[in-house]
Amino acid sequence: MDSCLKELPKALAAFQAEHHAAGRDSKGNYGAYTSLAGALAAIKNATAHGLSHSQTLHPLGEDVMLLRTSVFHVSGELLCSDLPIPLKTEGRANYWQGLGSAITYARRYSLLAIYGLAGEDDEAEAAPVPVAKAKPAAANSMRNLHTPAQASQVEALEVPGPPAVEADTDICWLEKERHGRIVESLKCAPNKAEVLTAFKEHFKIATPKISPAQIQLQTHADFLEEQLGLAVLSA
Repeated sequence: MDSCLKELPKALAAFQAEHHAAGRDSKGNYGAYTSLAGALAAIKNATAHGLSHSQTLHPLGEDVMLLRTSVFHVSGELLCSDLPIPLKTEGRANYWQGLGSAITYARRYSLLAIYGLAGEDDEAEAAPVPVAKAKPAAANSMRNLHTPAQASQVEALEVPGPPAVEADTDICWLEKERHGRIVESLKCAPNKAEVLTAFKEHFKIATPKISPAQIQLQTHADFLEEQLGLAVLSA
Protein backbone atom coordinates (compact mmCIF):
# COMPACT_ATOMS: atom_id res chain seq x y z
CA MET A 1 0.00 0.00 0.00
CA ASP A 2 1.42 3.40 -0.98
CA SER A 3 2.53 5.66 1.87
CA CYS A 4 0.69 8.66 0.39
CA LEU A 5 -2.69 7.09 1.21
CA LYS A 6 -4.05 8.50 4.47
CA GLU A 7 -7.78 8.02 5.00
CA LEU A 8 -8.28 4.73 3.16
CA PRO A 9 -5.81 2.75 5.33
CA LYS A 10 -7.49 4.11 8.48
CA ALA A 11 -10.91 2.99 7.26
CA LEU A 12 -9.53 -0.39 6.19
CA ALA A 13 -7.91 -0.86 9.59
CA ALA A 14 -11.19 -0.05 11.34
CA PHE A 15 -13.01 -2.58 9.17
CA GLN A 16 -10.37 -5.28 9.76
CA ALA A 17 -10.57 -4.70 13.52
CA GLU A 18 -14.17 -5.88 13.32
CA HIS A 19 -13.86 -8.55 10.61
CA HIS A 20 -10.97 -10.93 10.04
CA ALA A 21 -12.43 -13.83 8.05
CA ALA A 22 -15.32 -14.93 5.87
CA GLY A 23 -17.27 -18.04 6.82
CA ARG A 24 -17.54 -21.24 4.85
CA ASP A 25 -20.95 -21.12 3.22
CA SER A 26 -20.54 -23.67 0.40
CA LYS A 27 -19.28 -27.21 -0.12
CA GLY A 28 -17.11 -28.61 -2.90
CA ASN A 29 -14.90 -31.57 -3.74
CA TYR A 30 -12.36 -30.50 -1.11
CA GLY A 31 -14.77 -29.60 1.65
CA ALA A 32 -16.35 -26.35 2.79
CA TYR A 33 -15.23 -23.04 1.31
CA THR A 34 -16.23 -19.38 1.00
CA SER A 35 -18.32 -18.68 -2.11
CA LEU A 36 -18.34 -15.38 -4.00
CA ALA A 37 -21.66 -14.54 -2.36
CA GLY A 38 -20.12 -15.33 1.01
CA ALA A 39 -17.14 -13.08 0.29
CA LEU A 40 -19.45 -10.22 -0.74
CA ALA A 41 -21.47 -10.68 2.43
CA ALA A 42 -18.28 -10.63 4.52
CA ILE A 43 -17.17 -7.24 3.15
CA LYS A 44 -20.62 -5.64 3.11
CA ASN A 45 -20.02 -3.82 6.39
CA ALA A 46 -17.02 -2.03 4.88
CA THR A 47 -19.49 0.58 3.60
CA ALA A 48 -19.99 1.68 7.21
CA HIS A 49 -16.36 2.85 7.13
CA GLY A 50 -16.74 4.73 3.84
CA LEU A 51 -15.33 1.91 1.74
CA SER A 52 -16.76 0.40 -1.44
CA HIS A 53 -15.35 -1.55 -4.36
CA SER A 54 -15.72 -2.43 -8.01
CA GLN A 55 -14.40 -5.32 -10.10
CA THR A 56 -13.93 -4.79 -13.82
CA LEU A 57 -12.61 -6.99 -16.63
CA HIS A 58 -10.18 -5.72 -19.27
CA PRO A 59 -8.82 -7.75 -22.25
CA LEU A 60 -5.04 -7.97 -22.51
CA GLY A 61 -4.80 -9.87 -25.78
CA GLU A 62 -6.27 -13.12 -27.04
CA ASP A 63 -5.20 -15.32 -24.16
CA VAL A 64 -5.49 -13.18 -21.04
CA MET A 65 -7.91 -10.74 -19.44
CA LEU A 66 -7.26 -8.56 -16.41
CA LEU A 67 -9.49 -8.51 -13.35
CA ARG A 68 -9.08 -5.14 -11.64
CA THR A 69 -10.38 -4.91 -8.08
CA SER A 70 -10.64 -1.32 -6.84
CA VAL A 71 -11.41 -0.21 -3.30
CA PHE A 72 -12.72 3.36 -3.00
CA HIS A 73 -12.88 5.61 0.04
CA VAL A 74 -15.25 8.56 0.43
CA SER A 75 -12.21 10.85 0.58
CA GLY A 76 -11.49 10.00 -3.06
CA GLU A 77 -8.52 7.77 -2.29
CA LEU A 78 -8.24 4.57 -4.27
CA LEU A 79 -6.47 1.20 -3.94
CA CYS A 80 -6.28 -1.19 -6.91
CA SER A 81 -5.21 -4.79 -7.35
CA ASP A 82 -4.82 -6.49 -10.74
CA LEU A 83 -5.06 -10.23 -11.37
CA PRO A 84 -4.57 -11.82 -14.83
CA ILE A 85 -7.06 -14.52 -15.84
CA PRO A 86 -6.21 -16.98 -18.65
CA LEU A 87 -8.90 -17.15 -21.30
CA LYS A 88 -8.03 -20.69 -22.34
CA THR A 89 -10.14 -23.18 -20.40
CA GLU A 90 -8.72 -26.51 -21.52
CA GLY A 91 -10.48 -29.62 -20.32
CA ARG A 92 -13.89 -27.90 -20.21
CA ALA A 93 -16.54 -29.01 -22.65
CA ASN A 94 -18.35 -25.69 -22.24
CA TYR A 95 -16.01 -22.73 -22.85
CA TRP A 96 -18.22 -20.13 -21.18
CA GLN A 97 -18.81 -22.32 -18.17
CA GLY A 98 -15.07 -22.71 -17.70
CA LEU A 99 -14.44 -19.01 -18.16
CA GLY A 100 -17.25 -18.12 -15.75
CA SER A 101 -15.76 -20.43 -13.12
CA ALA A 102 -12.32 -18.84 -13.54
CA ILE A 103 -13.74 -15.32 -13.21
CA THR A 104 -15.78 -16.24 -10.13
CA TYR A 105 -12.74 -17.89 -8.53
CA ALA A 106 -10.58 -14.85 -9.26
CA ARG A 107 -13.19 -12.38 -8.01
CA ARG A 108 -13.57 -14.26 -4.74
CA TYR A 109 -9.88 -14.41 -3.92
CA SER A 110 -9.19 -10.85 -5.11
CA LEU A 111 -11.92 -9.44 -2.87
CA LEU A 112 -10.74 -11.32 0.19
CA ALA A 113 -7.13 -10.36 -0.48
CA ILE A 114 -7.65 -6.63 -0.98
CA TYR A 115 -9.81 -6.35 2.16
CA GLY A 116 -7.33 -8.47 4.11
CA LEU A 117 -9.79 -11.21 5.04
CA ALA A 118 -9.10 -14.92 5.45
CA GLY A 119 -11.40 -17.05 3.32
CA GLU A 120 -11.28 -20.04 5.65
CA ASP A 121 -11.46 -22.02 2.43
CA ASP A 122 -7.84 -22.89 1.79
CA GLU A 123 -8.04 -26.14 -0.11
CA ALA A 124 -5.09 -27.52 1.85
CA GLU A 125 -6.99 -26.95 5.10
CA ALA A 126 -10.44 -27.90 3.87
CA ALA A 127 -9.45 -31.18 2.27
CA PRO A 128 -9.44 -34.20 4.60
CA VAL A 129 -6.12 -36.02 4.76
CA PRO A 130 -6.53 -39.67 3.62
CA VAL A 131 -4.76 -42.26 5.76
CA ALA A 132 -3.70 -44.59 2.95
CA LYS A 133 -2.83 -42.19 0.14
CA ALA A 134 -2.71 -38.43 0.12
CA LYS A 135 -4.09 -36.54 -2.84
CA PRO A 136 -1.74 -34.15 -4.66
CA ALA A 137 -2.32 -30.49 -4.00
CA ALA A 138 -4.50 -28.73 -6.55
CA ALA A 139 -2.42 -26.74 -9.02
CA ASN A 140 -3.17 -23.08 -9.46
CA SER A 141 -3.21 -22.42 -13.19
CA MET A 142 -2.73 -18.66 -12.68
CA ARG A 143 0.15 -18.81 -10.19
CA ASN A 144 3.02 -18.30 -12.65
CA LEU A 145 1.18 -16.10 -15.16
CA HIS A 146 2.83 -12.78 -15.91
CA THR A 147 1.47 -9.97 -18.07
CA PRO A 148 4.02 -7.22 -18.89
CA ALA A 149 3.08 -3.58 -19.43
CA GLN A 150 -0.35 -3.97 -17.87
CA ALA A 151 -0.65 -0.34 -16.86
CA SER A 152 -0.15 1.07 -20.37
CA GLN A 153 -2.64 -1.36 -21.88
CA VAL A 154 -5.32 -0.70 -19.28
CA GLU A 155 -5.17 3.06 -19.78
CA ALA A 156 -6.92 2.95 -23.16
CA LEU A 157 -9.65 0.46 -22.27
CA GLU A 158 -13.36 1.11 -22.22
CA VAL A 159 -14.76 1.70 -18.77
CA PRO A 160 -17.97 0.10 -17.49
CA GLY A 161 -20.43 2.12 -15.45
CA PRO A 162 -19.81 2.62 -11.73
CA PRO A 163 -20.90 -0.22 -9.45
CA ALA A 164 -24.11 -0.02 -7.47
CA VAL A 165 -23.80 0.90 -3.81
CA GLU A 166 -26.30 0.88 -1.00
CA ALA A 167 -28.48 3.96 -0.59
CA ASP A 168 -27.29 4.66 2.94
CA THR A 169 -23.64 5.25 1.99
CA ASP A 170 -22.13 8.71 1.49
CA ILE A 171 -20.39 7.78 -1.76
CA CYS A 172 -21.51 9.86 -4.76
CA TRP A 173 -20.74 8.07 -8.03
CA LEU A 174 -20.06 9.96 -11.23
CA GLU A 175 -22.79 9.99 -13.89
CA LYS A 176 -21.94 8.23 -17.17
CA GLU A 177 -22.45 11.33 -19.35
CA ARG A 178 -20.29 13.53 -17.15
CA HIS A 179 -17.62 10.83 -17.00
CA GLY A 180 -17.55 10.58 -20.79
CA ARG A 181 -17.21 14.35 -21.19
CA ILE A 182 -14.24 14.46 -18.83
CA VAL A 183 -12.48 11.51 -20.48
CA GLU A 184 -12.91 13.03 -23.96
CA SER A 185 -11.66 16.41 -22.73
CA LEU A 186 -8.58 14.78 -21.19
CA LYS A 187 -7.69 13.08 -24.47
CA CYS A 188 -7.28 16.39 -26.31
CA ALA A 189 -6.11 18.55 -23.40
CA PRO A 190 -2.64 20.06 -24.03
CA ASN A 191 -1.92 19.94 -20.30
CA LYS A 192 -3.14 16.34 -19.83
CA ALA A 193 0.05 15.17 -18.10
CA GLU A 194 0.00 18.05 -15.60
CA VAL A 195 -3.71 17.57 -14.86
CA LEU A 196 -3.34 13.84 -14.22
CA THR A 197 -0.29 14.40 -12.03
CA ALA A 198 -2.24 16.90 -9.96
CA PHE A 199 -5.16 14.44 -9.80
CA LYS A 200 -2.90 11.68 -8.44
CA GLU A 201 -1.37 13.98 -5.83
CA HIS A 202 -4.70 15.46 -4.74
CA PHE A 203 -6.43 12.11 -4.24
CA LYS A 204 -3.26 10.24 -3.18
CA ILE A 205 -3.59 7.57 -5.88
CA ALA A 206 -0.71 5.10 -5.87
CA THR A 207 -0.94 3.64 -9.40
CA PRO A 208 1.71 4.80 -11.91
CA LYS A 209 -0.86 5.88 -14.49
CA ILE A 210 -4.45 7.08 -14.28
CA SER A 211 -6.98 5.09 -16.29
CA PRO A 212 -10.59 6.14 -17.02
CA ALA A 213 -11.70 3.45 -14.54
CA GLN A 214 -10.14 5.46 -11.72
CA ILE A 215 -12.34 8.51 -12.39
CA GLN A 216 -15.42 7.24 -10.59
CA LEU A 217 -16.52 9.73 -7.94
CA GLN A 218 -18.15 13.14 -8.17
CA THR A 219 -15.25 14.60 -6.20
CA HIS A 220 -12.94 13.31 -8.95
CA ALA A 221 -15.11 15.04 -11.58
CA ASP A 222 -15.22 18.34 -9.68
CA PHE A 223 -11.44 18.44 -9.45
CA LEU A 224 -10.79 17.50 -13.10
CA GLU A 225 -13.42 19.89 -14.44
CA GLU A 226 -11.80 22.73 -12.54
CA GLN A 227 -8.34 21.76 -13.84
CA LEU A 228 -9.63 21.49 -17.42
CA GLY A 229 -11.77 24.60 -17.27
CA LEU A 230 -14.95 22.59 -17.92
CA ALA A 231 -16.76 23.89 -14.84
CA VAL A 232 -16.35 27.45 -16.10
CA LEU A 233 -17.54 26.57 -19.60
CA SER A 234 -20.69 24.80 -18.32
CA ALA A 235 -21.60 27.52 -15.82
